[in-house]
Amino acid sequence: MVIERVVSIGVLALASLALGCAGSGSDAPGGPGDTAVLPPQQPTAGAGAAAVPSAGIPPASPGSGGASAGVPGMMSNPAAMAGAPATPGMPAGAGSDPVVAPPPVAPTGDPNGTGEVVSIPEVRCGPAAGLDAFVAGTGIPGPGTPNVQIGGRDVVLSYPCDKREGAHVTFILNLHGTMPDETLKTYQHGYFSAHRLATSHNLIVATPKSMSPVGQWGNGDNGVDTPHLYEVVDWVYSTFSKFQITALWIGGHSWGSAFTKSFVCDPMFVDKARGAIGMSGGPTGVGGLGGGDCAARLSQIHTNGELEGGEAGVPDQTAAASAHGCGARLAPRDIGNGQILYEWPDCDPGWVHFNFVMGAHEHITAIDDPVVLHIVEAIKSTEKL
Repeated sequence: MVIERVVSIGVLALASLALGCAGSGSDAPGGPGDTAVLPPQQPTAGAGAAAVPSAGIPPASPGSGGASAGVPGMMSNPAAMAGAPATPGMPAGAGSDPVVAPPPVAPTGDPNGTGEVVSIPEVRCGPAAGLDAFVAGTGIPGPGTPNVQIGGRDVVLSYPCDKREGAHVTFILNLHGTMPDETLKTYQHGYFSAHRLATSHNLIVATPKSMSPVGQWGNGDNGVDTPHLYEVVDWVYSTFSKFQITALWIGGHSWGSAFTKSFVCDPMFVDKARGAIGMSGGPTGVGGLGGGDCAARLSQIHTNGELEGGEAGVPDQTAAASAHGCGARLAPRDIGNGQILYEWPDCDPGWVHFNFVMGAHEHITAIDDPVVLHIVEAIKSTEKL
């Protein structure tokens, strides 16, 4: 089986990085299928199943505080990486974007489309395969099977089934954190498992892989990662041109989160990007995106684990939320085994601002199903103008 090959390679790589992890996180299973409740992440019971951890990546070694260097999916130095990684051809920072915030574009027509069903014959629609198993001894979400090549590079792609021309679809570009093991870089598709809501919530989710030998976007990649990401975005818009793609959201975990907070500000996306999802990557500047014109034109959602700093790992978005007409910050409220820590309600149509802290989560424990669902529904709400 593919997963057996991934396990043997992945465990050796993790050992060489001195992961030193034991145990696992725990995610509450949802309902079956690609519905509004996420399906279970647990592997099917059977031979060896007892040795496979539950959803999420296990805690770091005792005393590490979830911030040890070199752990897959982690920034090697979160404090130093609070600003976006240097990347050839990238803007110097969020404030360098001179473009005034564009007004939200209201979708038109039937949200589920009319006419012919849109599909790619060679790529199965719906949730990506291979993400319901886990790498033995680690709890890393199964890296899945890349199911399409874009520019000669593997990408995991999920898109909605049985949706017709003109359907309102949101595109999520999902970027992994530090991961030197080539076979595990697509863990991000399962870490933020929006792909399982592809059909129920009209999503296209693409998870590409960095060419960097250290597995960090824009670090040691010889300048090829940013052009590849442009290519992935262009490919999705072209391939699914019969859909009405209402927005691009860019999200990333750890190093990928820090990278996202600069990359989403790229002028290439000024007419596409609607928001950023920062997952355990250390906020930058005012409101997470450094303020300025970039923050003015983007919604923001941030997550962090309770055991990796909790509230200290998400930004206070009050200024950005206020600029988008949101009300005063609400008191925390429970969601799953964590909290919506900060919530700015009643924003102007097309804008959302949330921060989540996930209870008992280490740095790379997969995001809980209720939080994934809440994030996706918040994202989709921005197109209902």
